[in-house]
Amino acid sequence: MMRPIQRLCAIVALLAFTLPGAELLAQSVSTQGNIIRNIVVIPDENEDYILQIKGIFTPQSLSQVRMRHKANSTKMTLILPNTLLDPTNMKRKVVSFDESLPLESVNTTEGYNRKSENPNFQTTLEILSRKVLRTELIEPITSSLLQFRLVDAEKQNRNAKNMFSDRALKSARDRQEQFSAKRQQELEAQKQQTASKTRSDANEIIKQYQKPVVLQLSLINGTGNPKKGYQLSVYLGNMQKKSLERRLGLKMDVVNIANAKRPEIKESTIFYKENYLKAALTLAQRIGGKQRVMPMQNQHEKIGVDVEIYLGTNYR
Repeated sequence: MMRPIQRLCAIVALLAFTLPGAELLAQSVSTQGNIIRNIVVIPDENEDYILQIKGIFTPQSLSQVRMRHKANSTKMTLILPNTLLDPTNMKRKVVSFDESLPLESVNTTEGYNRKSENPNFQTTLEILSRKVLRTELIEPITSSLLQFRLVDAEKQNRNAKNMFSDRALKSARDRQEQFSAKRQQELEAQKQQTASKTRSDANEIIKQYQKPVVLQLSLINGTGNPKKGYQLSVYLGNMQKKSLERRLGLKMDVVNIANAKRPEIKESTIFYKENYLKAALTLAQRIGGKQRVMPMQNQHEKIGVDVEIYLGTNYR
């Protein structure tokens, strides 16, 4: 219960805003406390909404206020110190909103805070929303307006996830393109160095090469969807890279990613050079789905590529 002197002070403070000709008294009271006259919700330019609390305020006394709510909860609480309701404009203790707005209602409760060092009147706003929201105090607080931005939490999480996914995919694509360009230059240099060697010499080198230490992987995307090749390169070259290297006992590099000029082969196929059958079968298990595993034709012409994965139109 309020003491008689406290109740009297509250009534005097409120009358200062409602009685005609009491502007000077209102100015005196407003320097010591806050009065709420109206609570509304409006849309903003960013497709979010703004909770506006209108009245007469002392901004310094509200600088530390924050909306309190638990994670994934549609209930929020805002405690405003040194604050009372204007009885003329705030006749109803519960403010309800249209169904098109994210807030359902605001329940207002006046009270007296005895726990603080300087006991004072306070108003508690219990806010019920139709969806989970994140709130942000909009500064500066003015002498007539206190505002909070209301953001759809689910939409914000979805946008953040999409943004992260797009950035990760672009970053991986840029790295692969840079690596492919550099590797292509190296391959061209290798071709020039080996141009003078005969085919028999090249075949003999392949036969003698019994202990590979590096798996050079090429991806040819014939699905008709240009993103499929990059997605598989991220999966094999980043997410599964360490696991595959431990399984195969050799280092794996994705040296080429390209889209087929004419996607004509329906069935996905993994071509392998001699001594890389185990690697081809392991990759087939990791990729999943149906694919053929076949020896690479004209192996001496595929310099710098040990296993080539061709994604056919049946790849999903």
